[in-house]
Amino acid sequence: MINPTQDPVDCPHCGQRVQLYRRRLSTGMVSSLVRLYAATRGADADNLDPDKMFRSESGALWVHKDVFCDARGSGDYAKMRFWQLIVPRDYRSKDDNASGFWAITELGIDFVERRTRVPLYVYVYNNLLHSVSPDTLGLHDVSAFDYHETKKRSQEESK
Repeated sequence: MINPTQDPVDCPHCGQRVQLYRRRLSTGMVSSLVRLYAATRGADADNLDPDKMFRSESGALWVHKDVFCDARGSGDYAKMRFWQLIVPRDYRSKDDNASGFWAITELGIDFVERRTRVPLYVYVYNNLLHSVSPDTLGLHDVSAFDYHETKKRSQEESK
């Protein structure tokens, strides 16, 4: 395994600068997840603003990041895809920017509802999931996170 504390290196094949990153769920990520969860639970299927939410043919409810992300604009929420808590509607490429729509997964719902645990750390290499730690954490283990306060704030903001 590549050492996560190792300094970045240049790929001998393409010259790209690469490094293995160890990531942990932050309180900001979990707060965004709870807001996404609350938004999907409170969505009126007949009255969705297509700029903020829409339902695809498959039945998935896609929510724009502006609905559930912190106003400070941190992109950390997108890292939750490495834990498989959320999925992007589309992927960004060098030629096309992503739409900003995301859906909560069944695992994400189970995590918010405290029915499951997720890996404590994920290891990301070249913006892809490389591996996960055997240690796990639940919603209540995320430092300084108050589930009830975040859910209450999210419900107040959606009114």
